[in-house]
Amino acid sequence: FDGLRAEVASRNIHVSLLCPGYVQTSLSLNAVDATGAKYGQMDETTAKGMPANIFAEKALDAIARKDAQLVIADDLNAHVGVYLKCLCPHVLEWVMRKRGEKALAGK
Repeated sequence: FDGLRAEVASRNIHVSLLCPGYVQTSLSLNAVDATGAKYGQMDETTAKGMPANIFAEKALDAIARKDAQLVIADDLNAHVGVYLKCLCPHVLEWVMRKRGEKALAGK
């Protein structure tokens, strides 16, 4: 995004990278599982996420301020994840892999 931001800056185009945490949507309800069947369940993390209208307001405010990057999340994990991705990407990959394994084991 930094490259795009630099390329279009002379045309007075601003690029904002918005990093959302969990947002209350119907994504998990409409997702499909490995067999292609409708998942049809609300994930706990999604249910506890930020209401979509609040996220939209924060996103529009960030764009209006011309923020280069903003994490929009209620939980600390999303903020930590962004920093881990930059500073220790292998640690983030390990954490996400373990989280996925735990989720699969629970099914």
